[in-house]
Amino acid sequence: MTIEVIGIAHISVLFDDPDGLRVEFNYVPGQGHLGSGGRLGPTGNGPASRYGPGGLIDGLTDAG
Repeated sequence: MTIEVIGIAHISVLFDDPDGLRVEFNYVPGQGHLGSGGRLGPTGNGPASRYGPGGLIDGLTDAG
């Protein structure tokens, strides 16, 4: 497992699981889903209830 700090508060974690699958997680404050315009930000749609052929689905609010 590799944990790397890239710049101010940008954190990257990279590891290979026992089957050889490489997984990487990145955290950049204020960006992505948690940023002001993201799904989980103050004005976002919130977490999706499921994932379908067209992408994220918000349960009863989206057809799918």
